Amino acid sequence: MYEIKHIISSIRKDSPHFHHRQAISLCLVFPCLKISNRFSTTFCLSSNINCYNQQLINLSKEIHFNILDFKITNKHLAKDQIHVDYRFQHLIFNSIIDHVNYLIETSSTPTKTYLRSEVIPTPTFKPYKRKSSPYYHDTRNTPKRQ
Repeated sequence: MYEIKHIISSIRKDSPHFHHRQAISLCLVFPCLKISNRFSTTFCLSSNINCYNQQLINLSKEIHFNILDFKITNKHLAKDQIHVDYRFQHLIFNSIIDHVNYLIETSSTPTKTYLRSEVIPTPTFKPYKRKSSPYYHDTRNTPKRQ
């Protein structure tokens, strides 16, 4: 959790608009049932994921950021027991949309997000005017010679 706390602090230090709770959201970790040398049982692996998710929730309360829970369960996993099955990927997209809508509704102060190109002032276009010169003779209004 130290790394996450450090990253969020760094982001907020460099970009003041990320100080608001609504500005940063992190998602909870999906379940995983693929055992490994480090996690030799599904119980051990699930316990580790649950512990991490709980620590992330606690950290969100401490340093004020949002948690996004996709509500992915073991039954949503693909045959590899690691990734979300393609039939349930819509749950992720729907959760993101719902979360953004929730943030918009709960936002107490209206803020406008500026793209970098909008912040940089653009020069105003001024048409070029040719200055009169003793050597310049305008032939547009003179009669044609025959």
